[in-house]
Amino acid sequence: MYERELEQLRQQLSPDRQPQSSGPDRLAYSSQTAQQKVTQWAEERDELFRQSLAKLREQLVKANTLVREANFLAEEMSKLTDYQVTLQIPAANLSANRKRGAIVSEPAIQVRRKGKSTQVWTIEKLENKLIDMRDLYQEWKEKVPEAKRLYGKRGDPFYEAQENHNLIGVANVFLECLFCDVKLQYAVPIISQQGEVAGRLHVEVMRVTGAVPERVVEDDSSENSSESGSLEVVDSSGEIIHRVKKLTCRVKIKEATGLPLNLSNFVFCQYTFWDQCESTVAAPVVDPEVPSPQSKDAQYTVTFSHCKDYVVNVTEEFLEFISDGALAIEVWGHRCAGNGSSIWEVDSLHAKTRTLHDRWNEVTRRIEMWISILELNELGEYAAVELHQAKDVNTGGIFQLRQGHSRRVQVTVKPVQHSGTLPLMVEAILSVSIGCVTARSTKLQRGLDSYQRDDEDGDDMDSYQEEDLNCVRERWSDALIKRREYLDEQIKKVSNKTEKTEDDVEREAQLVEQWVGLTEERNAVLVPAPGGGIPGAPADWIPPPGMETHIPVLFLDLNADDLSANEQLVGPHASGVNSILPKEHGSQFYYLPIIKHSDDEVSATASWDSSVHDSVHLNRVTPQNERIYLIVKTTVQLSHPAAMELVLRKRIAANIYNK
Repeated sequence: MYERELEQLRQQLSPDRQPQSSGPDRLAYSSQTAQQKVTQWAEERDELFRQSLAKLREQLVKANTLVREANFLAEEMSKLTDYQVTLQIPAANLSANRKRGAIVSEPAIQVRRKGKSTQVWTIEKLENKLIDMRDLYQEWKEKVPEAKRLYGKRGDPFYEAQENHNLIGVANVFLECLFCDVKLQYAVPIISQQGEVAGRLHVEVMRVTGAVPERVVEDDSSENSSESGSLEVVDSSGEIIHRVKKLTCRVKIKEATGLPLNLSNFVFCQYTFWDQCESTVAAPVVDPEVPSPQSKDAQYTVTFSHCKDYVVNVTEEFLEFISDGALAIEVWGHRCAGNGSSIWEVDSLHAKTRTLHDRWNEVTRRIEMWISILELNELGEYAAVELHQAKDVNTGGIFQLRQGHSRRVQVTVKPVQHSGTLPLMVEAILSVSIGCVTARSTKLQRGLDSYQRDDEDGDDMDSYQEEDLNCVRERWSDALIKRREYLDEQIKKVSNKTEKTEDDVEREAQLVEQWVGLTEERNAVLVPAPGGGIPGAPADWIPPPGMETHIPVLFLDLNADDLSANEQLVGPHASGVNSILPKEHGSQFYYLPIIKHSDDEVSATASWDSSVHDSVHLNRVTPQNERIYLIVKTTVQLSHPAAMELVLRKRIAANIYNK
């Protein structure tokens, strides 16, 4: 193969020596070569998978052999300890810099003792423990008087009473941002050894000094071969600005959020930056004057004050590393609170169970849409009009508009930080339209918002709608019903057994506990608690000025596996098109010409001539006992979690006055 590649390169360098061949023959040869490479790659992939599978099979056989012996010794000595083989991802394979293999998991040993928390050992650790188990078993069998005293000195080999730190997970921070002169601020997901998101690590990575070169230039005059590679920074015109050999990078670790309760004690981070010999440890911020929080919610967040600069030599290897590699930060935690006892009793079931809030937090994200109306002032410049607050208005305020003036509508859309971990990014505002002019009397009709469903008149004057919420609740209920039917079937099978083993009793208890949890979850679907973070939960917050109290739900309906769209969600098929507001059906909307986009944020300014509506409510001065409502509809382009369009609606209130 190598000879053939060398021959091809030699022919490319010496065109005169190439044999004369026709166009079709050359094309056929090129196509054949590409097909051979694809075939070779497929064969190598299959071979790698076979090797990895064979290695995993050997490890599983070895692990089962060790577990069988450990269970026998524990049962003989009445240690009430059970050993089982499980799979987990080792810390090295959680790093994005690992060599790509076919299988990332490896066997591990799950150690369970009645009334104690579950421990996970490696195969090597169980092998070492088995040596002490055999010695202790031999002494116990021979009834050596000093066996108990020796047992106390070396500890219980069947279960570790004093636990070490456990790996919560690994957060991979990709370093491609160092090519740009910007600061990366990101809540990096912490991936556990079970392949699940175990929290978020808030980090900052930036380039402090130096610049990333575009090419490497060999300097033959240099005597030192290690410094013969000089790196040039080239500007847009192609001229060399300066040569750099060193770069200063800054890494900040701010906080870890959403950590599992059972491992949220004595949390610290550890990482190795590029070619550093020693690992860097980031300790948490501990204030001795502040008492330790007793609530479980307080244990979710751990604050750090870690900031460190690294000076690295800019080489081709480093440039290749930051273009594809990542900084792998390990996050470690401890089960004990410091006095040797666990705060919460955690078993294998509870360790995997997360609250509804945590689970919804992974698939939700809040997005804000701010509306401003601009009018010409005395200086001839467009300025935002006043927004007056009123108790009977639920749209965030009343825009004060002067009669007969030229206006512009400014729309700003932005995701809300710390409002969920769904990777939602708004790329641009595509269109802005306005319509559905409605007048409402403050004397004859009571001010309602659409969250109040007791009144029959249905005059709902805010931006709340439940079209998508009802769809989410329906699908959620269907999934819960299927899960409950499965649990009913499994509970019935276990209950009908005449002779139940200890495992059957434990499984039955777990199934009943899951069944009860499903009942509570179903109640949360229909009647969510205020401020619980579940879709449809009553508002339990004080919104900022101009913001509405109730938050509507928009359902993107993406694939659960890869968050991809089932179809091309653009135009009439865009998400949110049918999520209409009360009184919107059949109303006419007018598209406003967008005159400029903002460079700093996702914002667009559109020209609005209110006379196009031909509405008497917008052409005259608003009476004192009347409110004018309109709906602003905006279509935005999302780049994440999928390339799609999303339609947002905001009802606004206006008051026309004559100055």
